[in-house]
Amino acid sequence: MKVDAHVMADARLIWSVNDKFIVTAYVKNIGNKAVLNRAVVHSQIIDGIPANSVQASWNDPRTWGISIKYSF
Repeated sequence: MKVDAHVMADARLIWSVNDKFIVTAYVKNIGNKAVLNRAVVHSQIIDGIPANSVQASWNDPRTWGISIKYSF
């Protein structure tokens, strides 16, 4: 299987309030693009009968979050 060319973009904003307080906001997969990362076809014979399966994994959907760090 061939995956078409694509762009994956992430962003991170870090605000250092002072030496002890830092706020970070991020967005991963900004465009919410679904991309096939890996696909494996398993073929085997069980009791003379073909048993085929496909295992695939996709990238994560758009995710975002905020973290706050305080050092004391």
